[in-house]
Amino acid sequence: VSASFTLSEEALEGEGNLSADPLFVDLAAGDLHLRSGSPAIDAADPSSPFDQEPEPNGGRADLGAYGYTPKAAAFGG
Repeated sequence: VSASFTLSEEALEGEGNLSADPLFVDLAAGDLHLRSGSPAIDAADPSSPFDQEPEPNGGRADLGAYGYTPKAAAFGG
C-alpha cells in the first residue's frame, strides 16, 4: 500500500503522512470537523486546490472529510 498526505493512527511511510490525533470536534457524535490546532489543518498535498475552503485558509487544503470544501476549518495558518 502506498499513501501520501494522510493522517492515521499508525505511522505510514510516504510524503506528507502524519501520525497524530486529528482533533475532531466530536468523533463520538460523528462530527469530523477539525478543531483549532489540528495537525490536519493545511496539511493536504500542496498541489491540491484550496479555494473552496473559507478564509483564512492558510493557502493549503486541510486533510479529512471537509478538506477543499466550504465546511473546512476556517482558521488555517
